This record gives sequence, C-alpha cells and structure tokens, in this order.
Amino acid sequence: MIALIGLLLCVGLSALLVVVHPFIEHMTQVGGAFTSKTVCTGVFLSARSYESIKANELAGISATLFSPVIDYESKTVSTTLLGFGPSISELLKLPIPKAVYIGPKFGCQMHFDEDDTCPDATCPASISKYPSIATSPSSADNADGDDTEDANEFDGPVADCLKSVVDAQFTYEAFKQNQSRAIAVSYQGKVIDGYQTAHLNITKSTRLLGWSMTKSVFSMIIGAAIQQKILFLDTPLKLSHFDAEYIKEITRLNGGEALTFGDLLLMNDVLYIEEDYAIHRHVVEMLFGSYDTVKFASMNDGSVTENMQRTNVFGVRGDHAKPIPPSPIEHSSFAWYYSSAVSNLLSHELRALLPDEDYWNFPHKYLFDVIGASGFALEMDASGTFIASSFAYGRARDWNKLGQLLLNKGAWYVGEEKIQVIPEEYVE
Repeated sequence: MIALIGLLLCVGLSALLVVVHPFIEHMTQVGGAFTSKTVCTGVFLSARSYESIKANELAGISATLFSPVIDYESKTVSTTLLGFGPSISELLKLPIPKAVYIGPKFGCQMHFDEDDTCPDATCPASISKYPSIATSPSSADNADGDDTEDANEFDGPVADCLKSVVDAQFTYEAFKQNQSRAIAVSYQGKVIDGYQTAHLNITKSTRLLGWSMTKSVFSMIIGAAIQQKILFLDTPLKLSHFDAEYIKEITRLNGGEALTFGDLLLMNDVLYIEEDYAIHRHVVEMLFGSYDTVKFASMNDGSVTENMQRTNVFGVRGDHAKPIPPSPIEHSSFAWYYSSAVSNLLSHELRALLPDEDYWNFPHKYLFDVIGASGFALEMDASGTFIASSFAYGRARDWNKLGQLLLNKGAWYVGEEKIQVIPEEYVE
C-alpha cells in the first residue's frame, strides 16, 4: 500500500512537472532576460552599482526569483532561476538568459548560443558581429568624461527659482514619492541640472533609459534619414517578414496602395499583436523572448508555425497567449493603435534601405553626434535591429538636447553655422 501511494505520488509529481514546466521555462526566459539586460546595461553602460539596480529596478519579484552573475572581464550577465546555477538549470532544462555588453553606442544585447538555443544562423550575437563599429573610437567612448558643459549654468532670479525646484526633487521625501532620477533645464542656451546620486547612484554621466520615449527618438532618426534623402514619408515599405497573402490583403485595405513609412509613423494598425505588458503577453515576449523582434511581431495569426518557432524561444503566441483579436483584416480601414511592434517594424524598414554598418552608425553620425548628444546608446535585438520601441539610453543633457532640437524646428547651431538635422516640415 505504501509503495502504491509512493508510486502514485511520483506519477502525480511527474505529471504536474510536465504541466508546469513550460510555464516555468517561459518565465525563466523572459524574467531572466529582463534581469540580465537590466543589470548589464546598468553596470556596463550606465556605470551604476549592482546594489543600486537590485534595490530599485529589480526590487520585488525579480530580485527574489532571479539571480544574475556579472562577469566583469567579459562584460556579460547571465541569470538563473532561484540561483540554481548552470548545472541544475541544464538538468531542469531551464534557459540561462545572457546579455552581452557591445559598446557605448549599443549598450547590451541578448545572446543566444548557436549550438544550444539558436534556431538558425541569424541568431549568434555579440561583439564579433559588429567588430568595426563596436571597437572603433567614437565620441560616445568619451561621453562618460564629457564635462565640457559643467560651466554652462546661468545665474539670476530665473536660475535661483529653477535651482530651488530642482533641489527639491532630490530630497529623500521626494525620492520616496516619485523617484526622479535627473533633471536638465535649458534656458537661453544654458543648462541647470540635478541628479539623484544619494539614493539611485545617478550622476551627470549616467545614461538613463528612455523606455517608450525611444519611439520619439527613432521618429527623429527617421526625420534625419529624410533630411539625408535616404527615404521619404511616401517611400513604400519592404515588409520582408510578412507573407505574400498578408501583404496583398493590407494593400487591398489601403486602397490598393503599398504601406509607407508615413503609415508606420502614424502607428497604423497593421500587426496582429497586442500592446500588453503581462509576462506571458506579446510586448514582453517580443522584447525579452524573441531573437528577432520584427519577425515575432509580423506573424499574422496565432498558430505556431515553423517560422514562429525559428524566431521565438517557446512559440508563446501560439501556446500560452490568449487568442489574438483580428487586426487589421476585419477593419474596413486602418486605425491608429499604440504599438511598440510598429516602432520596431519602422526600425527594420530603415535597416532594409541601408547596408548594415551604415544602419548601425546612422543614429550617431546624422543625429546624436551632430547635436553633441554623444552619450546616447540604442540597443539591438539579437538579429541586429535597433529596438526602437524601448531601449534608448542617454545622459540627462543628451535628452535635453533632443528637446532643444525640436524647439529649433529640427535645426542645430554650432556658432553661427546652422545645421538642418531634421526637415522643419517633418518637425511640424
């Protein structure tokens, strides 16, 4: 009888493990990737302490469930569930998400081993893929030590008022309430700034994550590409990840006209993907569980196809996601829909018009370096496409300069010289 009970318990536990293992596997991939990437960028790009990151960005469930290991020599971060370590994780067939620091222009990138989890030859990432741009000298390399603007503060009644407001944001009481990280205020060409150094390890040289402000940054990059005559608002999209029938249908819905860059900039609803941030839903899976964010976002149904399996770790959109509502095929016309996936598709479409090295260098060459915002970094997915929805980092004064560029209607002034970085009509 005892033996039978023991046998039943073993069978029951085994069955339970089979049922819950896919969920644990997926949670480990997505949560571990978020942890690895957050720590990698925070430590190696933003030069913050791990203790500060753990107490803030990773506070709560991330710090409880996931244990990152920082390799300062190789500049990588690998994360395991509950600190199991590589051996136990491999025994349990759980992923060990790894982020690799590429350099000051590109921050960190998720890495997938070619002989292990990578489904095709497009996946291997890291520095070897970008040798000439990851290691070449750049104005971004010296961004941490760029103190040329320290004396660029102003005085007088306006300055005194601003300083009192800025200082009030970095008391402990304000930190507990709103966690302000940095403030940079420009007035008549001069700047007053402040930083949450005491509680968040933030300084003048810290690169700060933009999250969805990255969408606006990339729209400015597209504006710079228009200024350089690389594309125009009516330039047709290549849509290389869409199947032929889907392209045919959305062309029909668009009045027989091909979709254009202008359509994507308006965030027209052209993808079967929901803007949902739960751990098992589309945006999180796109950012932390897919090799190629645009391939994942371009699947046009909820089934797990061969193409899906090649671009996504677990085929989550078919196996674990809720049914995807029809979009846009069931609509009589396209509608605006806030979409991180559309921003990433925009990034991929720019890449399709340029040689890869030109694409990777474009943001600094034609935007950031031109306006002296050399501290900016744009991170890429494992396929090498900028993640235009989420992962731009810059110092507070770098972000401030983007705002100033828009106030200048796309123009930048170096002494008496006027440089039109973005077309004025595009800014308008």
